[in-house]
Amino acid sequence: MISKFSRLRRLGLRNSYTKLDMSLLEELQLLKYLQVVTIGINSCLVAEKLSNYDRVVKCVKKLDYKDLQDESFRVLTLPTMDNLCDLKIEKCGMAEIKAEGAATSLWNRSPTSPSFLNLSTVFINYCNRLKDLTWLLFAPNLTILNVGHSNQIEYIISQEKATNGVAGTIIPFANIEHFSFYCVPMLKSIYWSALPFQCLKGIRIGGCPNLRKLSLDSESVANLRWEAVSASLCHVVNQFSVVMSQEELYSQPHRESCFSAEIHGRAKEAKRDDDGEARVNREEFTGSCRRLSQIQVWLTSILSS
Repeated sequence: MISKFSRLRRLGLRNSYTKLDMSLLEELQLLKYLQVVTIGINSCLVAEKLSNYDRVVKCVKKLDYKDLQDESFRVLTLPTMDNLCDLKIEKCGMAEIKAEGAATSLWNRSPTSPSFLNLSTVFINYCNRLKDLTWLLFAPNLTILNVGHSNQIEYIISQEKATNGVAGTIIPFANIEHFSFYCVPMLKSIYWSALPFQCLKGIRIGGCPNLRKLSLDSESVANLRWEAVSASLCHVVNQFSVVMSQEELYSQPHRESCFSAEIHGRAKEAKRDDDGEARVNREEFTGSCRRLSQIQVWLTSILSS
């Protein structure tokens, strides 16, 4: 009986063999000194009732939802969790995720009081009924977003939902550092207009054939690591290939679409040759870097259009 440890301050139940059921949830509510708890939820009933246990909710730092597949469980309502920093939702069948707020709609609540001030990492996988993740508007300090294997997600932020009272007052993803979208075949957009991703360090995209545009403004594109030296040049070009693989980008003239292959080959030559031709290769490498700058300008014009 956990309730016997009346002075317990920290408890880790995430990834443990102990399942959080209603009985255990009631016990946790009795722990007056509890400060930090990490939990995993695989019961639709517990997921629905969690917000009623305010003492537990205030202490949740890491939270997993997994295998919530009941047909009747259509909406996951996340209670306000100021201390939550890590959230994973996997193999769940709900059609929508909302943040706790107004009785009728999340989007009518005040945007000045975000629900998840400390939420920094979100992983969503194998959630095949979700259409969007607009609730992320209320996670202003999100730094990592990983979405995968979710067949019905069309929008990360839905314009239709977001513009119902809060668009223009919230700029999402102000602190985002890494995006990752893979095997999300219906995904059309991250956001409906270009955003200033001032902290963005990397984007990984795969298996998203309908994602034709990235919501990067010109400054965000310029702030990515375009510069390269010798061995790292190929790595940078490979990063371009993620973006260039989008069908829309290949509509550019053939000579521009061949830049990455040319730079890749010349960089390998510059690295391999160390004889009397090294000086010539260095000059060619310099030329390749100039072409890299041309790619930057080209991508900037495309991604900001």
